[in-house]
Amino acid sequence: MKKSSAISLTIILFFAFLLPGCGSLMRETSIQQYEKSPIHVDPKKKELELIASNVFRIQTSLKFKLEEFTPTVNAIGLATSLDPYHLLTAGHVVKIKSFQVITSLGPIELPIPDDQKLEEETFIILDDGSRIKAQVVYSDGEKDFALLRAEKKIHHFPFTIGNSDDFKIGNFVFLFGNFQTGLNIRTGYVTQLNFVRYGPKGEVSNINESLFGISAVTVEGDSGAPIFLLRNGRFELGGIVAFLLPQARGLGFGIKINSIMSQINRYPKGKENGS
Repeated sequence: MKKSSAISLTIILFFAFLLPGCGSLMRETSIQQYEKSPIHVDPKKKELELIASNVFRIQTSLKFKLEEFTPTVNAIGLATSLDPYHLLTAGHVVKIKSFQVITSLGPIELPIPDDQKLEEETFIILDDGSRIKAQVVYSDGEKDFALLRAEKKIHHFPFTIGNSDDFKIGNFVFLFGNFQTGLNIRTGYVTQLNFVRYGPKGEVSNINESLFGISAVTVEGDSGAPIFLLRNGRFELGGIVAFLLPQARGLGFGIKINSIMSQINRYPKGKENGS
């Protein structure tokens, strides 16, 4: 009798996991891990080329007041379409905070206070040179990402948003970057699961869990470039390029996609926010 009861309880528990209330939990937990090589990519599907078509060059121009002058500075970066109107990019590409001056001692960065900014515009630059204006609808200065809305419909090939909680050191990555010399695709691995900064005595002074390290060579102009990982041979967006470490010869850091989407999903697309 006890054995029969145990079997019945097991069956009840099994079907409980199939109920709608538990289904969402199971969908969020991926059985397949991110891959450590590109061996399962099917070249016949040409997904690399299709995903690359979602990457756009963007340029932000800022006119500001500097004593009696009104100079203009520009920032160049990359953005990835999330749908036919919205794009994801790095915050510093669309929110210029400083400008560079060349002096006898070398280049120096000077801040641009908000009250000196006169006009700031961001454009998507297409391959034929034409431009589409884009508006910043949400930005996070601390995490350094921004959501844009294009004034006109843009190309978009659907892809999967990944889950950065599943990252492991050694996961294979594709970086789609640097339009200054033509779009090129670079490969590498996840090298760090977060960003660690050390103090003067060697102590850990700061850990930023919204960042992760990649060995795919990162160069100037890659800001905002998408970083894709592979799961069961399919591409998933894992984050975007935030910055590089020149002294480390191209070692870069990206913003984890969960850190981005957890905030973007709270706001209806199109809602303006200048944070």
